[in-house]
Amino acid sequence: MILDIIMPVFHEEENILNTLNLLEKDVKTSSNIIICYDYDSDPTLNEIKKFKSSKHKIILVKNIGNGVASAIKTGLKKSKSDFLIIYNADDYHNSLLIDQMVSIGLKGYDIIAPSRYIKGGKSKGVRLSKSIVAYFGSWICYYILRFPIRDITYCFRMFSKRVIESFEVESLDGFTIVMEYTVKAHRRNFNLVELPGTHIERTKGQSKFKLIKWLPKYFIWVIYLFNTNLKKIFGYD
Repeated sequence: MILDIIMPVFHEEENILNTLNLLEKDVKTSSNIIICYDYDSDPTLNEIKKFKSSKHKIILVKNIGNGVASAIKTGLKKSKSDFLIIYNADDYHNSLLIDQMVSIGLKGYDIIAPSRYIKGGKSKGVRLSKSIVAYFGSWICYYILRFPIRDITYCFRMFSKRVIESFEVESLDGFTIVMEYTVKAHRRNFNLVELPGTHIERTKGQSKFKLIKWLPKYFIWVIYLFNTNLKKIFGYD
């Protein structure tokens, strides 16, 4: 299998079936959909049983810990394919991008990053505080710290297996693990590319994003990026 789609879930029973059906309809690349859940009685699992696919294999994996970061790590350990995508269970709007991302990856790129902040990208319905942090954080990283993609905080991203195998991850909270892999790969000069992506805030279920708790964790990787620039300029390690 060339592609694994890693999907952390927690009470996504209102969203999961719609998302899986869109992946079935829109994604031609055969994939493993690795669904990582926290506990056996999560009603999301009952909805997943209703999904039928001729192209994609559902793999249910119980989280080795609790929370989003642990779920992603659990999925990464299970992943064996050449490329993997971190995908939200309420993402109804990016399934058509996945085949394009795989095609780009096969041309030699290690990180394919959809962006809300380039021509063709969109962000809708996001609460103001979250939107401001995401936009200005990405603006600072791109225009001041010279990071090569314009949406550093978006968690929808594809990685090559060689990126995942190159680093030990330190992140313990939320989707910061996605940012960590990306900035570490940039320091090692892996090939990164961006394309327009869309984020529309969920209308069903509760958002798992914890702005106050996670913001300092994101800031750690902004500092790492600043140090990366110093390394590239002055040649220290």
